[in-house]
Amino acid sequence: MRRLSLVLAAPYLALLTLAAGCSMDASQGLYEGDEAGDSASAGGTGSEDPSGGASGGASDGAGEGEGEGGGTQAGQLTAGEWRDLDHWSFWLELLQGESWAEVIGRWKFDTTQRYAVVVASDGVHVADASVTLLAGEQAVWTARTDVHGEAELFAGLFAAAPAGPLTLKVAVAGESVIVEDVAPASEEPIVIEVPTAALAVPVLDLMFMIDTTGSMDDELGYLQAELGDVIDRVRAGAEQGLK
Repeated sequence: MRRLSLVLAAPYLALLTLAAGCSMDASQGLYEGDEAGDSASAGGTGSEDPSGGASGGASDGAGEGEGEGGGTQAGQLTAGEWRDLDHWSFWLELLQGESWAEVIGRWKFDTTQRYAVVVASDGVHVADASVTLLAGEQAVWTARTDVHGEAELFAGLFAAAPAGPLTLKVAVAGESVIVEDVAPASEEPIVIEVPTAALAVPVLDLMFMIDTTGSMDDELGYLQAELGDVIDRVRAGAEQGLK
């Protein structure tokens, strides 16, 4: 089987980078001072010993990551996070550099016309609101807000961006708000206020997306334990009215 070229895969990886992301603290959004960094947890996946070998790794038969029953326990992995959406000026400057100047044409998609939106009502973020970017009556891009009230929309991603001023339409719980003559966002999002009566019913969509390779074989057991622990904590802490 032929290996997939990294150059050919780069567009899809980039789209995942732009479209996906997560925050361990649901009380903070992308635009409230989030910082990329390590998410600390107890223990580690392995440690070196003076003899030059490794101990406590996932490949050990009874390493420190295993419980009394022999199963892998959660709390062993640490992780860091980098999101281009949180560092948008850096991303745009990167595309203008000599090494990246031609990638837009090579990848055949252009992310520079980005419209970052936050929907709020009386200071409270509104989740699951429908946000549509319009050129006249034509819908250019449609998205739904996440738990932080945030949505990402793009004009001209796969074709030339429409000419003329664009409009944003936010619809939630039977109410709609129109914002005309919007411009692509830089580091600051476009904040749109909706009526208090338009708050949506709390909804949780939980999805895990993991890009794995054969070299991660030793870590997969740890990942499974961590994801199972996340699901258990969400179930235990979710409000009864959460759908």
